Amino acid sequence: MKDTSDIHKNHRKRMREKYEKHGADFFETHQLFEMLMFHSMRQGDTNPAAHSLLNAHPKGAANVTSSKELCDAEGIGEVSANLLRISQDTSIRILCDTLASEPMEDEFTLRMFLWLYFRNKPAGYAAALLLDSKDRLIDCVLLAKGRTVRAENYSDVLLFEMEKADAKKAVICHNHINNDPRPSLDDKALTLYLKRKLLEKGFELREHYLVTDTRCVSVFENIR
Repeated sequence: MKDTSDIHKNHRKRMREKYEKHGADFFETHQLFEMLMFHSMRQGDTNPAAHSLLNAHPKGAANVTSSKELCDAEGIGEVSANLLRISQDTSIRILCDTLASEPMEDEFTLRMFLWLYFRNKPAGYAAALLLDSKDRLIDCVLLAKGRTVRAENYSDVLLFEMEKADAKKAVICHNHINNDPRPSLDDKALTLYLKRKLLEKGFELREHYLVTDTRCVSVFENIR
């Protein structure tokens, strides 16, 4: 009888060799998860757990923000869940750092950075990117989380952070609790209010974006 442990061992070796030779494009999504879990499941077949993970989270594991939720998938234990979360967060951080390494002069860079930045943020989150005069990122600061804040409070926090960081421009961004991509009347009013307040102090509100699971929408474009 053939030793099944040798089959699994050779399978992992073949998968790694194919990855080294062809890269990620050669594999389906579940196979990439399968290979990732080689490092958390030292023995056995990781393919069923990879399929279970995608079936449990059809929108993608990248939208899951807790290890406990990942463990709801059959075959995914705490170690695998932590590995998946850390791998996800590390990849997102590297991509954000790459985008922020050059001036954020164009719409693509800003929208991609914010879409990635909001991957692991809770619903009802508002933040600001602080930029220098050449559109280089200085810092990302929290404006509000999980609650409604008056426009006056937003402006006070934003002006304080901009002065502290010696920033010249700001890009504000937020997500909706219901993931609705349509800017609300309050979103539009807040944008106009902040634009005026910053201008009075010699600062520029460059943009206001609404970020969803799949989109990054300009509030400016919806009030022009």
